[in-house]
Amino acid sequence: MILNVVGVGALCGGLGAGATAVARRVLSANGILDRPNERSLHGNPVVRGAGIGMSVVWVGVALVASLTLGRPEGSLALVAMVGCLSGLGFVDDIRHLSPLLRLAIELAVCAAAMSGGLAPEAVTLPGGLAIHLGGAAVPIWTLWGVLVINLFNFMDGIDGLAASQTLVSAIVIGIIGLALHLTLVAVLGIALAGVAAGFLPFNWNPARCFMGDAGSYFCGGTLVGIWLLGQKEGVSLLVLGFPAIGFFLDAVITLCIRTLRGQRPWHAHRSHLYQRLVMRGWPQASVTLSYAALAVGLSVLDISLFVLFR
Repeated sequence: MILNVVGVGALCGGLGAGATAVARRVLSANGILDRPNERSLHGNPVVRGAGIGMSVVWVGVALVASLTLGRPEGSLALVAMVGCLSGLGFVDDIRHLSPLLRLAIELAVCAAAMSGGLAPEAVTLPGGLAIHLGGAAVPIWTLWGVLVINLFNFMDGIDGLAASQTLVSAIVIGIIGLALHLTLVAVLGIALAGVAAGFLPFNWNPARCFMGDAGSYFCGGTLVGIWLLGQKEGVSLLVLGFPAIGFFLDAVITLCIRTLRGQRPWHAHRSHLYQRLVMRGWPQASVTLSYAALAVGLSVLDISLFVLFR
């Protein structure tokens, strides 16, 4: 099974790279560019929205996998949610939707997915403790999912950062899924790692294209969905999501500080730690590699503790 899952990852890597190249060319020809603003850390216009290529490949592979690997409850809702979120992001990359409209659609899409079987009925914690949510499961997971997806979007601000974090987190999902014989979870995780790896060379500094909201909604939404699918199988969210804690802490701390200062979180800014490091002279590649190294370190710790206490 391991070789088959690795083969899926390699296939997705190749298809993801090809889809990204096509998306980049089409978007460039149509003038879909990210022009520098007060939040930007790039000096020249760069193609925006190329993350749609990752989404198309992953959704196709995930749909086939869900239909052929037993269709566990919530898997098709996950695929539909990811496709809709990525589509929303792609429209925003082209048309610039208002923040409130995007938020309303995100809430509706996530609520539909949770109602469609993706919402776990309980949260399991290391040590076997379970918190049962009852009828509050759907609204709780809907709000949590939208929050995580937007935090991920906030962190997509320098070359390679979001894609490399997705790659590391997805590999860990695949490893844990294989260890527990959760075939679909493993396949979905490794497929995500594959498309992220295929996209990353195009997004490495200096980036030839940005994933845009299409890509950040895809990556954030897919991680959320697979984490929840794993939680439904009894794998703690903390175990599956641990490698991304450092990445999301940057977003959470910045969000809290800006909120306390009376600043609107959705307005463009340069308050994140990764942005401050770049403005202090760190090369973007060095910042991205530092965050990736932290994620890898957390992954090693996560897998070690998982093996020790499983």
